Amino acid sequence: MKQKIECPECNSPLKVWIDIDAEISFHVSSTGKLNKREVQDNQQSDGRCGLECLECDWKVYGQDCKDDAMLKVIEAADEKYRALRLTVVPLKN
Repeated sequence: MKQKIECPECNSPLKVWIDIDAEISFHVSSTGKLNKREVQDNQQSDGRCGLECLECDWKVYGQDCKDDAMLKVIEAADEKYRALRLTVVPLKN
């Protein structure tokens, strides 16, 4: 039987989160114009990820999680994140 992934305190649904760092840089022309925007993912490996309940205050950080099924959810989210390409899009006014 498959283990249910839910809040251990109130049995509500969970969300998984991954805190990421990104660097945005621009080339600067001799007149001071910014161009050639680059967005680079600065991979972090300090455990800034985890699960939290959508209803109560329960939360666990990835580095503190001992539940194998919950760890698999965090790992799956990390795999999905690594398949993404970070981009910056100008705001529409």
